[in-house]
Amino acid sequence: MEMNTRLQVEHPVTEMLTGLDLVKIQLKNAMGIRKTPQELSQWEDVFDLGRHVMATRITAKDPDNRFAGSAGSLSQLKGAEIPGTRTYFSIAPGGKVPPTSDPQFGHTFSVAPTRGEAIALNYRAQEGMLIDGDVKTTVLLLWN
Repeated sequence: MEMNTRLQVEHPVTEMLTGLDLVKIQLKNAMGIRKTPQELSQWEDVFDLGRHVMATRITAKDPDNRFAGSAGSLSQLKGAEIPGTRTYFSIAPGGKVPPTSDPQFGHTFSVAPTRGEAIALNYRAQEGMLIDGDVKTTVLLLWN
């Protein structure tokens, strides 16, 4: 049997639903710091399915040009700091989106008690995001 032991790019969905820091857990496990059975039993109460998480991808694609890739530089990148949201970018401010790379360069995640509230939070996070440069993106496209 093959096992995938690395974190996936969407791991914040699990983290936001459970409140667990998967990176911290994985690093501790790699260092040989194991949870005791008593500690593991405490995790049973963590899984609260009464929350909803919305994830949206931030891509360098030009919606006005049939979603062609949009290479260029990004002079400013900053996610909105809104409780219940999390935004990250794989490119630093001042970085470039090369023409031959995967156009996805970020994610926005939101968590709320209902699906509608999670969607509304995600919209607010994208609306408050700062992306400046000569790269076209799909941010806010889904909301129009």
